Amino acid sequence: MDKSWIDWGTRCCRPYLKKHMSAIKHQCPNANDAEVARIHFDEFADWFKAYVTMFTKKRKVGRPRNMSEILSPSGSASGPSGSSSSQSSHTSLRVPFIPPTPPTPPPPPPPQPTQASILPLPGSDAEPHATANTVGRGHSKGIPEWNTGEKVHIMFDSKFQPIGERAAQLKSQLGKMVRDGRRIPLTILDWKAVDLKVKEEIWDEVKKNLVDVPEGYKPVCLKCCNTLWKDHKSKTKANHFEPNKNHPDLLSMVPPQIIADQWTVLVAYWNSEDAKVEVLCHFHYILPNRLTSV
Repeated sequence: MDKSWIDWGTRCCRPYLKKHMSAIKHQCPNANDAEVARIHFDEFADWFKAYVTMFTKKRKVGRPRNMSEILSPSGSASGPSGSSSSQSSHTSLRVPFIPPTPPTPPPPPPPQPTQASILPLPGSDAEPHATANTVGRGHSKGIPEWNTGEKVHIMFDSKFQPIGERAAQLKSQLGKMVRDGRRIPLTILDWKAVDLKVKEEIWDEVKKNLVDVPEGYKPVCLKCCNTLWKDHKSKTKANHFEPNKNHPDLLSMVPPQIIADQWTVLVAYWNSEDAKVEVLCHFHYILPNRLTSV
């Protein structure tokens, strides 16, 4: 089985290095700096694996469908150690110790929306506005005949993959459909949580606009929609959240084609502990010493 590797110096590990050091000092208040560093070096890999595994299990059991459910007081993103009994079970540094996480202060209330600060959601035919963080040509236009009553002929190969001159246009059109936040909110955690009714509506729209589309194309179509939707969310985070996450007016910097209310939830979630650990939940193997295999 393939393994991924994490160097301890990577950005995703950095906050947890400090967290583990704090755990050691909390459990061994009389240890000097050299002893703390030695224990940290020997045991961080096991501690990190336990920390990630705990969040992975939590995500699999009773996983909320929407980011708002995680951000609510009764949600599942309250922190890794929820009770005093979990603290008492870690009596030895040979067992990874996870300290209680201090409560995260609630995000500041969003500023009053103004015409200048919040960009309205454009219509389905509108071109995205260029921003300082936007790279490339932007979204393409899809199929011009879409939803006009004129059906489009698309050719498919033996595996039901679109081929021919209009295959790229069809993919572009699917991208336009899934980027509509009114149809599929970006605050939904993953594609599996998208309502089956919404997926059926997408497929019905595809059948309505294509000539003799084969049923075998349905799983291919929805898989493509999954990829395009995740790519849209990923680019929104990379281009608009990450470069500006410390900006005091981030909540008012609503990106083009993003609904303002959803942007507020996205910012709060991406700043949460659950989102920060989400990346780590993809890793499964950890080995000790300076290079950590996960």
